[in-house]
Amino acid sequence: MALNPSFHFVCFLTLVSALCNANRNIPNFPPSPSPFHSNLASTITNFDYLKYLKNYGYMDYARAHLHFGASQVEILKVAILTFQMNFGLSRTGELNDETMFKMLIPRCGVSDITDGVNTMILPSRRASTAKHHNKTGAEFPSYYDFFKGRPRWPYTRLSYTYMDGFPEHAKADMEAAFERWANVSDFNFYENLGFFESDIVIGYFRGGHGDGEPFDGPRGVLAHAFPPDDGRVHFDADENWSFQPRTVDMYHFETVATHEIGHILGLGHSTDREAIMFPSLAMGQFKELGVDDIDAISVLYPPPF
Repeated sequence: MALNPSFHFVCFLTLVSALCNANRNIPNFPPSPSPFHSNLASTITNFDYLKYLKNYGYMDYARAHLHFGASQVEILKVAILTFQMNFGLSRTGELNDETMFKMLIPRCGVSDITDGVNTMILPSRRASTAKHHNKTGAEFPSYYDFFKGRPRWPYTRLSYTYMDGFPEHAKADMEAAFERWANVSDFNFYENLGFFESDIVIGYFRGGHGDGEPFDGPRGVLAHAFPPDDGRVHFDADENWSFQPRTVDMYHFETVATHEIGHILGLGHSTDREAIMFPSLAMGQFKELGVDDIDAISVLYPPPF
């Protein structure tokens, strides 16, 4: 489940214009009583795809960009289409197996759409798209995005502390994740034992833990975080975490921690599947910071900062 937008902006021109211009960008859906055409969906009884679309902002986003009085089926189709566009899937507007599989992959709890802003705007619709350059000098688009208003820290030396219950054996991976970002930016991070004096507070919880967004047990939401300058990051203690050395049948803690630190620093989700800031992570998957991630932090905190 995604973090409630009223709590945060926490863990690619925009899709608003795409949805407003329905004739050009929203396909003509084939007649059907429902947008759900998935053999997989019919075999899964414990996954609420409607709740998924609602929690990650897709239902409200679709409702806001359709005509008044639009039917629930129309709203669902546009919500599904928006999800498919964000995740680089075939744009059918139907809950097919490809879409269902993507929804089932565990992910970050930060919403993809908050306060009407799609934080996964595709690069072809970005008003001003930064460019990467590969080794041959050729340009290719960026896929990163930021939270609404581009919140960021006013300084780059950040302290962090662990809340009671955070496992000792996870601290090395957490600190390695901090080091990843320090190596590609002007940030440096240091541990501070004082809870109220720390910029970043790291928690490890099961179920409800006081922020109004309880964890959902194994799989589903792996972790969530808040943008600058809130500094909270929470991990789901019910997950089957892989620490050093990593294993293929667990979720790699350092990779997830690196993603959540990105949110703490002000980065939104990326549509680049290779980026650390892509929302979902498969079991056993390991990621390093990608070019898109490094470009994002450099744009948000340009030197000299």
